Amino acid sequence: EIMDVARAQGAQTLGQTIPKRIAVIVTRETGRNGMKLMDKDVLPVFHLAGADATVHNIYSLEQVKPLVAGLDMSKVDTVVVVGGDSLVCETLSGLLCRSDAERVRKVPIGIVPAGDANSTASALGLDAFDHHTRTAGQ
Repeated sequence: EIMDVARAQGAQTLGQTIPKRIAVIVTRETGRNGMKLMDKDVLPVFHLAGADATVHNIYSLEQVKPLVAGLDMSKVDTVVVVGGDSLVCETLSGLLCRSDAERVRKVPIGIVPAGDANSTASALGLDAFDHHTRTAGQ
């Protein structure tokens, strides 16, 4: 059912440029199995949208800032974080510490809440999205 919704949404014109080059940052240490959620729901939607998603698997939070520091942002239209509060915060912190932080601030950031609390997503008003993500990931 979610794929039917994705196909219907994908057929609509949004009147804006849809990001085609997506850097996905995901950790295996999420509370709700972010890898499973990503494989089952997130990547198929990106594929249907015609996006080229590069997945960066993180095994510990210490890997996030070096990874983000090394991203070639000239080849990234958006960054999507699949994980919990810690992964989101580390990713944002890493992006804002880059020497090209002014340019990076213009890059859209997506959050797929896949942690235990997801307080960051909730504070950003993503409660409804969080609910749908949990439902789709089960």
